[in-house]
Amino acid sequence: PDEAKKPDEAKKPDEAKKIRKEIAFLGSQSAEELMKSLSHLSALRALGAPAKEKLDGFGLTKEDRTLVLESTGSKKELTLGDNTHGNMDRYVLDRADQKVYVVAPRYLGDFPYAEFRLKDSGLSRVTRPEMEKVLVGAPGKHKTLLQRHNATPQKAFWADETAPDKAKVLYANWLDKVGRLSVVEYMAPGKEPAGLKEVLVVAYQGKGKVLDELRLYRATPAPVPAADTGKPSVVAPMDAFARSRHSRVMVKINGNLLDEILRDLKSVLE
Repeated sequence: PDEAKKPDEAKKPDEAKKIRKEIAFLGSQSAEELMKSLSHLSALRALGAPAKEKLDGFGLTKEDRTLVLESTGSKKELTLGDNTHGNMDRYVLDRADQKVYVVAPRYLGDFPYAEFRLKDSGLSRVTRPEMEKVLVGAPGKHKTLLQRHNATPQKAFWADETAPDKAKVLYANWLDKVGRLSVVEYMAPGKEPAGLKEVLVVAYQGKGKVLDELRLYRATPAPVPAADTGKPSVVAPMDAFARSRHSRVMVKINGNLLDEILRDLKSVLE
């Protein structure tokens, strides 16, 4: 009888490709506070340089869990281990001297969820009391909205510059929607989408200068072939993007909210 074929023994688990996702984003105020605390990173306990068996028990032989801290002229690389027994303190290995330390959870607890806890999702940090004017521009049209009594929230209202004493609730509601635009994803340098069409510019002004400028874009629609050639093709939903002085790079935003803003724009520009 023919010898039974053996399973392919050439494939080993350690040959599987490791998939790593690198995400870059602007840090929130929480991230800024965390960075300040990391500049004073200190250990609860020092455990010396234990043997490899101990390192395994501490979860410190997993090379994919690393924290690299860089500042002018210095660099520290830490391997992140498991939590200590019974609490959320964590083992870390200093790669320079191979010594193990235990650090408090406040330093490392947000890193596994950094994209959600540490990302700045706002397009701008300009607050309503700072705004004296908002310049709104669309292809072929533009308008200046005034905020009267901006320093006194109870008295503040928005108006057309041609009728500065007449409150326009429409403007306030529309600007609230613009303020709700948030970052879905930061585009990596060199990975910005091509063929974008600028559909709206919103510039916040105060104290005689531009405080921030939002530029909003739509991707060029691409036709989707229909399954039945007898039917017309449909247009795929268009992604929405933005760039502001605050975001610094191109970001993806909520396209549905941008659609709503653009639908109301006609009334704002009248």
